[in-house]
Amino acid sequence: MSGRVADHRVPVATSLHRWESLTSLHWSYPPRAVAPLLPDGLEVDVLDGRAWVGLTPFVMRDVRLGALPPPRAWARFVEVNVRTYVRHPASATDGIWFLALLAPSRAVVAGLRQLGLPYVHAATVTGLRTPLLRACGLPPPSGPPHALWSRGVGVPRPSLP
Repeated sequence: MSGRVADHRVPVATSLHRWESLTSLHWSYPPRAVAPLLPDGLEVDVLDGRAWVGLTPFVMRDVRLGALPPPRAWARFVEVNVRTYVRHPASATDGIWFLALLAPSRAVVAGLRQLGLPYVHAATVTGLRTPLLRACGLPPPSGPPHALWSRGVGVPRPSLP
């Protein structure tokens, strides 16, 4: 999944969405610090001997099931991914393991948790009309932020094909 070539193609898309205003922040850790966060069967994927944990806030737009129109209640929201990079030795594949996925919609969180994804309900705030992208994830019902950052927004860069 995180490699240069896709491991397989998805025959039918069950959901569609767009990612916008994405910021990707990464920190390196000793692999032994990240390994206990992974399920059995996965190993930390290392680069230069270090494990990497990413914090990725972005705006999800046009979220919908298949060809259905986007529901107004959760068609646009800020999501925050906390991820690390892994290997699955049994299948000789690599990928991304989500440590946490933060989203403000209780309906989205409930539905995606049914699929086994580690979504957590969180208040997210973003200032998209300013030169800064700001986001904050709060655990329910209130409390200290999971994450708080302010990032200058530069010139958009198109993704590689």
